[in-house]
Amino acid sequence: MLAGLPSRPASIARRYMFDHYLEAAVLPNGFEIRCRPGEPANEKRREKLYAALELINSLDSRRLRRIQGDISYMVVSWTDHAYYSPISNAILLGSSDVDRASPGMLASTIVHEGIHARLHSGGFAYFPGAVRNRMESICVRAQLSFTKKLSHRDYPGIWRSIYYIVHRLRVGSWSID
Repeated sequence: MLAGLPSRPASIARRYMFDHYLEAAVLPNGFEIRCRPGEPANEKRREKLYAALELINSLDSRRLRRIQGDISYMVVSWTDHAYYSPISNAILLGSSDVDRASPGMLASTIVHEGIHARLHSGGFAYFPGAVRNRMESICVRAQLSFTKKLSHRDYPGIWRSIYYIVHRLRVGSWSID
């Protein structure tokens, strides 16, 4: 413990950082996006996330309302992959992933992580083993269901990305069956 500072678990410190040190902006559709302050790409990232959320709204508005009710905000950060954080009740997206991905792929990722938030709000904890396998299969099924609504012509490469996810599932420790 440092002098004068209480010892805190890393997750509580992360929540504090998300709440106090990240630059927040509310998109026109009501979603709050938090980014590292001062990065020139933040505005472009917000525009891309707005496009992804509008895509979800146009294809499945009910799903978007559920996601909006289940999370507090989204964070574009230094993480190397997207995940749902139950401590901060936020979807964390890697800045490099947001920069590279199409709005369709971002929408697909948000749907997947939104299902994690939905399961968590329903009282299902994420533990290694059979529970994790079952939760991931539920999330991937929802992601695939959403992705089927996307047009390959409008979102080239989306099927290759989803095929990669499904292939990882089948050769990994869990499956979508």
